[in-house]
Amino acid sequence: IFAGPSVWPSDATLLRQGERPTAIYALDEGAVRIVHGNSDGNEYVLDIREAPALIGTAFLLAERASIVDVVTVTPCTMRWCSAHLFFSVATSDLVLLC
Repeated sequence: IFAGPSVWPSDATLLRQGERPTAIYALDEGAVRIVHGNSDGNEYVLDIREAPALIGTAFLLAERASIVDVVTVTPCTMRWCSAHLFFSVATSDLVLLC
């Protein structure tokens, strides 16, 4: 159900804090940083994730807006899937996700 792969440049934003994910990303190569900004305007790097990783699934499955920004640190090879399609498949047929 994933499209790609394609190479994304460093500093590309995958998820934005306060927004619901519109896509799920499968990180095949590279690294992303997970950043949280508070109401004072301060940003905190919470984690660095390296491939392999799925980006955005927790917020999608919880049906919540992201509480973090996810930004590529290095050029990254990724595949992607619409959040709607991923959610439909995840709730009906887990075998298709593998």
